[in-house]
Amino acid sequence: MISGIILAAGKSSRMGQDKLSLMLHGRPLLEHVILAAKNSILHETIVVWGSYGNSRQLAEIHGLRAVENKDYEKGLSTSLMTGIKAICPDSKAVMFLLGDMPYIDAMIINRLIHTYHRNKKGIIVPLYEGQRGNPVLFSREYELDLCDVQGDMGARQLIEKYKEDVAWVPFHKRKWNRDIDTIEAYDLAKKGDEDGDEKGKD
Repeated sequence: MISGIILAAGKSSRMGQDKLSLMLHGRPLLEHVILAAKNSILHETIVVWGSYGNSRQLAEIHGLRAVENKDYEKGLSTSLMTGIKAICPDSKAVMFLLGDMPYIDAMIINRLIHTYHRNKKGIIVPLYEGQRGNPVLFSREYELDLCDVQGDMGARQLIEKYKEDVAWVPFHKRKWNRDIDTIEAYDLAKKGDEDGDEKGKD
């Protein structure tokens, strides 16, 4: 069993508004990630929300469990811990997805999961044209390490610390790794991408 945790509790401080509710190609940013998770082979998906209740409402509309991170102001690490505490005890691994990455789709998620099942590595990381990205999958054997992460760094430090246990999965388009962190990035995403595909996935 593989659990997915969508991290949607950020303050959106660089945008100055609830960026996950911004519309992109007819859907809120977060909904793109939710649909990718729902269409994948993840056994369960949990949305961690904090500063904006719209994320909770959107999760519930799609039948996903939403858990509140009351300590979201202390950084991304608190969302990791909140999500881990909420997943099914039978889950063998957890995948962390970022709510502001609308170009992630089920194909990417499934390929990372298949890689986990095919080899003995405990950490599965995508590479987009050689650039490390998200989402990242961790075996539950790293649960204590994940819960010990502090601040807003996420789990990047664990990838470096346990690099001998990392499987790297290459993907051929860097745009799949785009996040929407600024108004400029959002405006660019609304215009489509250089290949003319409005969703940027194909």
